[in-house]
Amino acid sequence: MVIDLMGDQYPELRDRADYIARIVRHEEETFGRTLAVGLQRFETLAAGVRAEGRTTLPGAEVFRLYDTYGFPFDLTAELAREAGLEIARDEFDQAMGEQRRRSQAGSRFGQESHRDLEVYAGLSLPQTEFLGYTEGRASGEVLAIVGPDGPLRRPAPARRSRSSSTARRSTPRPAARSATPARWRAARGASACATRSAR
Repeated sequence: MVIDLMGDQYPELRDRADYIARIVRHEEETFGRTLAVGLQRFETLAAGVRAEGRTTLPGAEVFRLYDTYGFPFDLTAELAREAGLEIARDEFDQAMGEQRRRSQAGSRFGQESHRDLEVYAGLSLPQTEFLGYTEGRASGEVLAIVGPDGPLRRPAPARRSRSSSTARRSTPRPAARSATPARWRAARGASACATRSAR
């Protein structure tokens, strides 16, 4: 009917009439299965509530019908009224709020992951080869480090003279003048050795 009414304004509707009919039929069948499963779950839930002598459907279970099985809340509310039952709406709203928060957190995670990919792409690093299928151990080289605010600058190589002075400072010195000559000579020899090795 829609194609007959709107076909003159939108010729593509007539051109794709078979495809549109197939999609609509698929959606009807899918929703029919959703209704069948949801009605069965609702009957089981309502029977359990009555068996316990209660008249209120748990909001968390009603939300599960909506979130997991795609059963519309309005239809659940109508079925509950017909069965003389109520819905713990506060619990339903709380479960819905938690789901929204999880969804928003997942959205932020996706945005952060996308930003991280852009950062790594901007580094223009060579392609890496995964060796885990054939090797238990392999060596590699760190080409870049990425922090919370983006890539970190590569540290400058240490200067030779700075290493020598560091080595000299790290060499233990005699603690007191009262040390024996033998200990003094051993400490002085270790200092000379450390200095020569640093050079």
